Amino acid sequence: MLNQIKFEPVYISNENPGPIDFFQSALNESTTLDLGLGYFSTAAFNVLCSGFARFISNGGKMRMYMNQDLTKEDYNMLSRGEVPDFDERLVNSFEEMRKTFSIYNEHFFSCLSYLISVNRLEINIIVPISEGIAHEKYGIFKDNKGNKVSFIGSLNFTRSAFLKNQESIDCSCSWKGEDSIEKIESYEKRWQKVWNRQDPNVRVFDAPLFCREIMKEYPKKELNEIVKAEESLIKQFKIQQLMEQEEDYLNRSAHCGPHFPDSYPNGPLTYQKEAYNSWKEHNSQGIFAMATGTGKTVTSLNCALEEYKNDRFYHLIIAVPSKALTEQWEKEVKKFGFGDNIILVGSINPTWRKDIGNLRLHLSINDKTNFVIIVTYDSLISKVFQQALPFLSKDAILIADEVHNVGAATKLPVFENMTINRRIGLSATPNRVYDEDGSQRIAHIFNELEPPYTYEFTMEQAIFGPIRRLCHYNYYPRIAYLNDEEMEKYVKITRQINMLNVNDESPDELKQKRDSLLIKRKRILHKCEQKTQVFLDILDEIGEDNLQYAFVYCPEGNKQEGELSSDEAKRLIENIIAEAKQQYPKKNFSVYLGETSSEQRRALIEAFTDGDVNAIFAMKCLDEGVDVPRAEIGIFLSSTGNPRQFIQRRGRLLRIHPDKEKAKIYDIIVSPDFNSRYYDRSLFDLERSLVEKELIRVAHFAKLADNYHSLGNDGIYNSLKKITDHYILSIAKLISEI
Repeated sequence: MLNQIKFEPVYISNENPGPIDFFQSALNESTTLDLGLGYFSTAAFNVLCSGFARFISNGGKMRMYMNQDLTKEDYNMLSRGEVPDFDERLVNSFEEMRKTFSIYNEHFFSCLSYLISVNRLEINIIVPISEGIAHEKYGIFKDNKGNKVSFIGSLNFTRSAFLKNQESIDCSCSWKGEDSIEKIESYEKRWQKVWNRQDPNVRVFDAPLFCREIMKEYPKKELNEIVKAEESLIKQFKIQQLMEQEEDYLNRSAHCGPHFPDSYPNGPLTYQKEAYNSWKEHNSQGIFAMATGTGKTVTSLNCALEEYKNDRFYHLIIAVPSKALTEQWEKEVKKFGFGDNIILVGSINPTWRKDIGNLRLHLSINDKTNFVIIVTYDSLISKVFQQALPFLSKDAILIADEVHNVGAATKLPVFENMTINRRIGLSATPNRVYDEDGSQRIAHIFNELEPPYTYEFTMEQAIFGPIRRLCHYNYYPRIAYLNDEEMEKYVKITRQINMLNVNDESPDELKQKRDSLLIKRKRILHKCEQKTQVFLDILDEIGEDNLQYAFVYCPEGNKQEGELSSDEAKRLIENIIAEAKQQYPKKNFSVYLGETSSEQRRALIEAFTDGDVNAIFAMKCLDEGVDVPRAEIGIFLSSTGNPRQFIQRRGRLLRIHPDKEKAKIYDIIVSPDFNSRYYDRSLFDLERSLVEKELIRVAHFAKLADNYHSLGNDGIYNSLKKITDHYILSIAKLISEI
């Protein structure tokens, strides 16, 4: 009912709640609407689609009059007493307008078509007798209990008016006293006077041809189809609105000059100041080894800001591993007011070569010209960028995000030959797994000749320290055993590995054969069939009501590294989602993959944050650069032994959110089934080594978990007791060795 909504007396664009909130609420609860729309244009219909389908499903009826814009010729004919065919003219205008219709316009006219088909819509055209236009914008909503809400205001029914222009509408409610009732009655009388052709100042024309044209162009749809379409449009509109508001904020920040972001009213945190001081003491070079979620980006940009205060100009070159991080860094540098000459280098910006050329020209005239270049690692090592780099290096600051990427064979020589003196490397896990040489060379590039790093802010400090930057969490490991068919293959391959007897002095050919067998065995673990059942058991444990804000990390498609093939990985996700959907049909599950577009990713993360998507299933693409503070539950289906990967993933789940008390992490550990008839005791040492590698991840997670010392059946030790006892392994010992 209308009287159950808290309507404001005035709604102003750019405030919350705004005009769009008024119309959506009123349409949702009304059964009739009498509308004086003003002039006829596509913009008049864009935002009325929010709530229109719900209005229809309520049995809503609508009467609308609107102005058909007059030409001078039209006015002269009226003055002479002639009556032009405005209905036909309106149809012609409609045909022209349809060429520019948005999805909002299409939906609005689908709703109108439905109302016309069920005889619940009447449209009239009004024209003034004297020269001018009928430009009224008012209406009356009614519900089936007799409650009424009227509105009138300066605002046009356009998207721009609703969101940006400083316009307003006044609102009156029939249950708010005599003054409000009197206002509503005056609007009703005015509306009826025009509609019933009793106003001597306007002429009123029927529009049957226009109504038939609407039905012709937009055939009647089923009501449930219209409602679903509207729900989707409202979500898209909401996402677009938030993006535009954020863009407005970033643009405003960019024109204020470099400054610490307004969203941090107290300026940089103590540890961010410490990082800058340590970096300066280290000859303006070094690595910031900071836990995921502790603000590496802000910490490094604060260093750039402090340097700007001395230099009075800025030259920033920011290297990142992905397009998603390129976009994220662009937003962050704008918040800091580094808004001059931001150039994105990579496939995200087809004109980057031209942009760099123009920047070089400006620098040749004024070498203090401000610029920020955000470049993917792949583009940074390209020939074109390398040719330009010497001209950009003078007085520059290099920020290398996820700095472990620098250790790749194709990238190391480029960074080792750079002439940029001021350097910052960022990573939660700077060391490269199984690549000691690469790790040492990265350390040398950033002047990290001996431990510790220039600045460190560990996950333990972030969770338990005086400046709390990450939330607490509980950790629940769960075991999935290989079945008999998998055990048979697993044991066969393990025997072959054992027979090779490879050591450091073995020929490369023999090592390659062993590595090939290791990859085959690893794929058996990744495809472990019991993982799905354990996953479903975890969902039962969480419960349908609590399954919200969940990330599910699935095996990625990288066959060379022992993972599944790309197709196998996608099929696995599809199968798991199908099983989950069967268990909880009311829950909404979505997939986040590498090929998901930037726009789709933004929409998906927004829906996830709002609670419209309950769980996201992803492979590797949620590892780096995705900031989702609302994530509360993590389920690890992927048996990764890469510390960088599982530490990054844990960090994604521990970001602080006002409504988030604690995170929960469920981790599926795959183990050979030592009760299987195919089990071979002679392979114990090899199996023990494999299981120990799996438990290193457990040790990392268990060390900082709140339930580390829990002795109940759900405690970490009891959950793993079977395999730790069998393989004579100690979680406590593994933790002490981290």
